Amino acid sequence: MIRWLAPIGLLLLASCVQPPHETDAAGQRPPFHANHLQAVVATGDETTGTFADAVAYLRDELGVAGITAPPDPRRLGDLVADIAALRPPPDGGCLVFLTSHGVADGSVAVGDASLDPQALDHALAAGCGSSPTVVLISACRSGRFADPPVARPNRVILTASRVDRDSFDCGAGAVFTFFDECLLSALPAAADWEAVYERARGCIAVRERHVGVLPSEPRAAFGDEVKHLPTPWALPEADARAVVFNPGPNRFAVNHPPFYGAERGPLATQLRSYARARAPKAMAILPDGLIVWMDRNQAGTSEPDEIARLVLERCELIAGGACVLYARDDRVTSLLPSGLAPFHPPMLVRTGHFDPGALPFVAPDRRDLAEAYAGWQAPKALALSPARGVIGIGFGASLHAARDEALAHCGADASDCLIYAEGDDVVFGWGG
Repeated sequence: MIRWLAPIGLLLLASCVQPPHETDAAGQRPPFHANHLQAVVATGDETTGTFADAVAYLRDELGVAGITAPPDPRRLGDLVADIAALRPPPDGGCLVFLTSHGVADGSVAVGDASLDPQALDHALAAGCGSSPTVVLISACRSGRFADPPVARPNRVILTASRVDRDSFDCGAGAVFTFFDECLLSALPAAADWEAVYERARGCIAVRERHVGVLPSEPRAAFGDEVKHLPTPWALPEADARAVVFNPGPNRFAVNHPPFYGAERGPLATQLRSYARARAPKAMAILPDGLIVWMDRNQAGTSEPDEIARLVLERCELIAGGACVLYARDDRVTSLLPSGLAPFHPPMLVRTGHFDPGALPFVAPDRRDLAEAYAGWQAPKALALSPARGVIGIGFGASLHAARDEALAHCGADASDCLIYAEGDDVVFGWGG
């Protein structure tokens, strides 16, 4: 949504603040600690729950990482003052998140005023100096913030759209905007902010194709000093595909649906079906009402972690980004302090070197063919069915011939086959 507002210059306020202490006694900056961030997390429109939910969720996630943020500033002057007052430690940095309506000139609405790139740059310079800084701007036409003066060598900038495009889903009934949900779902276990951007961009593209809108084309700028800046939620590589579930005090109940959006009624049948199914079983959801659930019969395995993994992968295929692992058997996940359900780290492997152990949609006892595929020579291709977990392998004089044969073998038993690997590379991609 675009709003017409008069921008307010706050350059004097920002320039009056002394820059932060950035080095140790020897004049050297110590190694960066991703959890040593000073943060400002804000919405520019307090009347819209969609923005408030995103702020509450990110505040919760920062809290998990041991990072606190001051109360959401209510006016433009408060927002700029809070940013200018940030004082990261020598081994830390800054994070600023603003979600709101975009303004026609590329600034962002904050109450009855608007924040422009120049004012934000001055506030960041005053509060963060040359410390590593992450700026997340969620608004229509916010791409101006990914250009100078905001873009600097020490800053990571992610914006919801390019300067002449809208971003979507800030209307009544939505829990998060497309950008906010895809950004928030990209955070768990992300190694660095480039990974967050790639995850979020792919997720947004899937959502926008679903509804047939002009792509928003989120923009990013990664300064030379922060090309691979780690996030506070990075996990060791060995934990990347672990199933994470922290049961809360409540048990699954059909009359307490897990959604905060408006899609409760049409999904009642699925909720009842899950309640009747025998364990082991699992359910993944999206906040606005997508349900994917499986039991041992549907999954083709009785291993609880494998059932949960398959459920998450199939949900992610539809969503484009990570989902919430809401229930395992009759237990539901522990909610964040805000009452929102936590996104699970992404499970669906979409790019990289082919790994039979990470093959999605397929139960463990069906992976023998994938193990064999890994040892064969190219040209080769592997197709699979997300719905049925069927694998098809093809060879030929060319990659094109190998693709056709793989799809034909998979298609003999399923109607939703897609190419997952070409040679030893995963080509599934974010488009599904």
